[in-house]
Amino acid sequence: MTDSTVVGNFYTTIIKPVFHIPPHIVMINNGEFNFDKVSLPDLSISKKPTNPKSISLYSAYPNPFNPTTTLRFNNDSGSNTNVLLQILDINGRWVENLVFGELKTGANKIQWHAGNQPSGIYFAVLQSGNMVQTTKLILIK
Repeated sequence: MTDSTVVGNFYTTIIKPVFHIPPHIVMINNGEFNFDKVSLPDLSISKKPTNPKSISLYSAYPNPFNPTTTLRFNNDSGSNTNVLLQILDINGRWVENLVFGELKTGANKIQWHAGNQPSGIYFAVLQSGNMVQTTKLILIK
């Protein structure tokens, strides 16, 4: 294998009269496919994303709570930064997005109103670039 080798399994049905496959590109022998001259485009990033220097998600207060808690987070990156702050349930299922977009520099806070959610454990997940921070929330009704 080389660094340009693509490895994997797939299942397909080829009806020869329907598809025009140029010679020497796909060879079928005893149910095995061999591909030659496969072209894979190079991947590139057209705009370099900016990663924050420091974004912090703090513990919620009050916690345990009913039905509202406050989440505090800080952006010390020196500039506004795109973030996603979402609530997930104990099984990792999405419940709600609290912030989806630009986060101003400095201290930030938001309240989560969970009045329509059942009692249980939830997670607030703050994502920015490749950074992820999580804090546990306990809703008691």
